Amino acid sequence: WTIEDCADEMEIGLRGRTTDIGRRIFEEATCAQCHKVNGQGGAVGPELADVFHRWKGDRVGVLREILDPSHKIDPKYTVQLVVTTDGEVFTGIVQSEDKSSVTLITNPESPTPTVVKRDDIDEIVKSSVSMMPKALLDRFSKDEVFELLAYLQEVNAATAAGSASAAQ
Repeated sequence: WTIEDCADEMEIGLRGRTTDIGRRIFEEATCAQCHKVNGQGGAVGPELADVFHRWKGDRVGVLREILDPSHKIDPKYTVQLVVTTDGEVFTGIVQSEDKSSVTLITNPESPTPTVVKRDDIDEIVKSSVSMMPKALLDRFSKDEVFELLAYLQEVNAATAAGSASAAQ
């Protein structure tokens, strides 16, 4: 799917969607392996409970991030290649770093990070390609893509409503 396939149908495409179906698509598409929604899920990608807030309600912008994840990558989630002095290459997202080491999440399915000592590092190169695979939703129908987007929009609305009532 491309943004052009869906953008013109956005308004009508989001009507009458079901949160349960969207949640199922979120899980089947493996989004939950990397992304949290309300604290549940992986930690490799950004929390999605406020994605519409961050994108100021821009549905097309949010959909673009899903369909073309390398379009714009938040620096916190930039994939980095760490090349060691003995030629090993580790690819992942930097979880933490200090004077003595760099800690990478190299596999979203494995909670165990890879730690590389600074003395062993020859080079660190930032990638322009997201860890999130492009075409992740191509196996789903356009209706299912809209179900997923509607689910995220609903989660965001519930999060915003919860924040507003907590502030009162």
